[in-house]
Amino acid sequence: MGAFWLLFIVREFSQTFAAADSLAEMQQHDSYTGNAPLEHNPPRQPPLIGMTDMNSRKVAFLSSGSSCSLSSRCDAWRVWVWLTALLVLCEAKLVAQDACPPITRRLPAPGKVKPSEEDLKKWESQIAGLSQRLASAGDIENIADAGVLLKSAQLAIRFGEFYRASDFRKMDRVIELAGRRVEQAEQSRAVTVGESGLQVRGFRSRVDGSYQPVGLELPSDLQSRENVPLVVWLHGRGDSKTDLHFICERLDKAGQFKMPEAIVLHPFGRQCVGYKSAGETDVLEAIDFVCEEYPVDPERIVLMGFSMGGAGVWHLAAHYTDRFVGASPGAGFAETARYQRLTPAQFPPKYEQILWGVYDVPGYVRNLFNIPVVAYSGENDKQIQAARVMEEAYREHERILPHLIGPGMGHKYHPDTLAEITARMRKTLNEARPRRKELYLQTQHLRYATRRWIEVTSQFEQYADTRVDATLKSGVWQLETHNVSKLSLSADDESGPGAADTVRVDEQEFVLGEGGLRLVRASKQSPWQEVDEFQGLFKLPGLSGPIDDAFLDPFLIVTPDAADAGGP
Repeated sequence: MGAFWLLFIVREFSQTFAAADSLAEMQQHDSYTGNAPLEHNPPRQPPLIGMTDMNSRKVAFLSSGSSCSLSSRCDAWRVWVWLTALLVLCEAKLVAQDACPPITRRLPAPGKVKPSEEDLKKWESQIAGLSQRLASAGDIENIADAGVLLKSAQLAIRFGEFYRASDFRKMDRVIELAGRRVEQAEQSRAVTVGESGLQVRGFRSRVDGSYQPVGLELPSDLQSRENVPLVVWLHGRGDSKTDLHFICERLDKAGQFKMPEAIVLHPFGRQCVGYKSAGETDVLEAIDFVCEEYPVDPERIVLMGFSMGGAGVWHLAAHYTDRFVGASPGAGFAETARYQRLTPAQFPPKYEQILWGVYDVPGYVRNLFNIPVVAYSGENDKQIQAARVMEEAYREHERILPHLIGPGMGHKYHPDTLAEITARMRKTLNEARPRRKELYLQTQHLRYATRRWIEVTSQFEQYADTRVDATLKSGVWQLETHNVSKLSLSADDESGPGAADTVRVDEQEFVLGEGGLRLVRASKQSPWQEVDEFQGLFKLPGLSGPIDDAFLDPFLIVTPDAADAGGP
């Protein structure tokens, strides 16, 4: 019961006290650090609301990156009553759990071999020296291209990520490559990598300021081209494929998907988190990084992956459909209960089942109607289950999911079927973009509530099926909504209505202005009302938990003083 009331208080407090100016003083705490000593701390973000971590005895203040202030209608006494209750419960819980056992390490997998003390001292000295030289070089262009290599070696030592004796050579190789890139930085104030072939680069994550690696396959004629297509390939699960091993593989080995005319991007995605949480953000940031660094056409990006990567494709394609023009998930899970083979008797509490809806793809299936999707399964692969689930989801909406099956295959591609998928993705990339006549938005969460020119900014019921179906009929966009209480329409997207165009929303007609259109209604039966700005306190996209948004955006760790924690 204590946990229930703690969760309830955090939720109530976060909804009432979304991001008060009076909390800004919390930014004075020097408690946020990057995840590796060689990195600089990222700019501090505005704190939002506390979430307790009973094992580490810390409070995480989550940030949406946006500034808000309390409404005048938000009484200060209510805020402090809830805050006092929260602190009392937290302290009581901390005392009760004083002997919490440590969390068992599952990933990355524990190492199997140990380097010699001589090697360890050599590597540590090299890493420290190169890190110091990189820091002393000043403002460096593409500094992450060097930093990501040092970080991978540093983490391998710290967590013992060595699984065979040949891994010691990987350390020497990565440190040697980092040394060459640091030397470039010192000489030219920039780190440069090859212009074609296999490359490993890095970017700085906005979530925690860490350097994150990406693998690239660059066309041989890249420098002479424009509007190059991009294939994003999501790797499968590898318990021991940490930063070091991912980097070395991407330096040596092309992926199994071949499209020489395209850039192929291999995001790391925080290794094995199923492309959720920070891994989800990493994929999107990796795409943005490549689009900034190379002549990529943002309207020619397809998403593909296999196994855990296939699961990532289902998730990202359904939740961020606007980023892609096509998707091909291979043998990856798409929801929770059936994938885990849970019977109703094994289901968790109702509130946990409700939260499955944040990620479970069948609840977002209508978004996939906006782009071509080609699923793949091996004929004898038990992971065909995921595609069968999605076939059912499509049929529930009177659609058919294209599902290619590799004859006689287990958990891998059949060469002929992969060739067919490649041909379909290439066709998708090369087709002209006709003006849309239909647009579908389906979500259960405000974080994933935008499709092109349509944004749901408030729901009548959170964590419930929410839809907007838009159809162009006789030159007029007609929208049908479900569970939507606030709606924003943009006039800036070429695929949608423009300024001065008429739109029909649930049989009511409105005209878009230069700044678009904002609509609100008090109940599901009430008529829509046009407003200049949305008023009052309400949940927002990216600020609707805010615990739901943890690890997708920056957050601040604030450790209590000993006296506050009841310690000595």
